[in-house]
Amino acid sequence: MGDRHHHSGSGHHSIGSAFAPMTSASITFEVPGTPVAKGRPRFSTRSHHVYTPSKTRAHEKLIRGIALVEMNRRNLQPFSGAVSLSICAIFAPPKSWPKWKRELALQGDLHHTTKPDLDNVEKLIIDGLTGIVIEDDAQIIDGRTKKLYSATPITWVTVTQVPGSHSQTKKKP
Repeated sequence: MGDRHHHSGSGHHSIGSAFAPMTSASITFEVPGTPVAKGRPRFSTRSHHVYTPSKTRAHEKLIRGIALVEMNRRNLQPFSGAVSLSICAIFAPPKSWPKWKRELALQGDLHHTTKPDLDNVEKLIIDGLTGIVIEDDAQIIDGRTKKLYSATPITWVTVTQVPGSHSQTKKKP
């Protein structure tokens, strides 16, 4: 049998919070535009230095800015202790696809099985969260990342503090 999720109450929730328990401190925000994967470090043959691709740097900066605004709006400090991370990366079907294929994708009958790789999308978001929403990526003990199609590309990010968790790197509470 496949995954089945039972919801109590109205059953209404945003796509970004569909995976996170709502019983503890949590933050959800959206990153507009097509999801971007973490680019591999490049080596400059001219300067002989390793550098991060500009597209990666720009998207990390965007995520950091959006996360910082949301954390400040809610008067939150970076979460300490264990957290759960949920990412829903939503891509628009390519305009070059025939109408029937675009429709299949938009109905959820065609999955996003092409680049960017799920783990590289996740890495870029985690790097954008570090120091703003979480102190360190080692705090992430649970998570789920999905790639979907929709008419409007966007990424939903939810970080939830795990109830009753304490940081292993901090002194006694």
